[in-house]
Amino acid sequence: MSAHSATRSTLASKRFWIPPGRSINSAVVTSRNKLKPALTRALLLGAFFLSLCLSSPLFAEQIIAIFDGDTIKLADQRIIRIIGIDAPELGRRGKPGQPYAQISKKRLAELIRQSDFEVELFFDTQHKDQYQRELAYVQLADGRDAGEILLREGLAALLVIPPNVTRANQYAEVENKARQRRRNIWKKADRQPVLAGKLTGKETGYHIIRGTVSAVKTTRYNYWLTLDGKLTIKLTRKDAQRYFKTINPEKLQRKKIEVRGRLYHHKKQQRLRLRHPAYLEIM
Repeated sequence: MSAHSATRSTLASKRFWIPPGRSINSAVVTSRNKLKPALTRALLLGAFFLSLCLSSPLFAEQIIAIFDGDTIKLADQRIIRIIGIDAPELGRRGKPGQPYAQISKKRLAELIRQSDFEVELFFDTQHKDQYQRELAYVQLADGRDAGEILLREGLAALLVIPPNVTRANQYAEVENKARQRRRNIWKKADRQPVLAGKLTGKETGYHIIRGTVSAVKTTRYNYWLTLDGKLTIKLTRKDAQRYFKTINPEKLQRKKIEVRGRLYHHKKQQRLRLRHPAYLEIM
């Protein structure tokens, strides 16, 4: 877990526990070699007295909430979006929810309850999303990964959004087993792969697409792969260099592949942006 920073949280029905002084002491230790000895001693002494003042746990009298299978609210009002998974959406504003949405939410609630409302949060490279939700992996009191459990049980799909990719390959393997066993969401027709040649050009949103790479074009900033003459896949050179180190996009021509992601339209083209190799399978 060395790649992550951690915060321990006790999610009781009305209490949220925060260990005092942890981040302050860490900051002092990290920077002490860069400071003069006298200043270092002063900082350490200040941190020591501050930790004495904060020796009792701090509580916020707030009740947590579980919004769905991948989003929770802590007692201190922070919203946590679980990294690496995408649970089915609940119905909102008169729109019906996706299949298994309620089951996914109830399963997450059950896991937290079985954990005596105590979880540990592990952060990746990016700590917040565009909605100011904190992004974290959620570890239960017994050491199990809540997101991984939902993937294994087919109650969430893999969601890879760089730069938070530390567990992407691990999660992809877990999800693949759930897909093979057709567990829960993977029984549904809309979760099955679509042949690129059968795309109508009107599809949008998340899809799993299979096809043969009929063309590969390289430009200054991107690789452009065409599947069966229908779908254009965008892979930036930056993402290719950072994440696709063992895959040469130019050698994918005439290869059968499976990709996943959100379909969108640009300049009369149906496109999909490929961000990480966990979303690519060479068949």
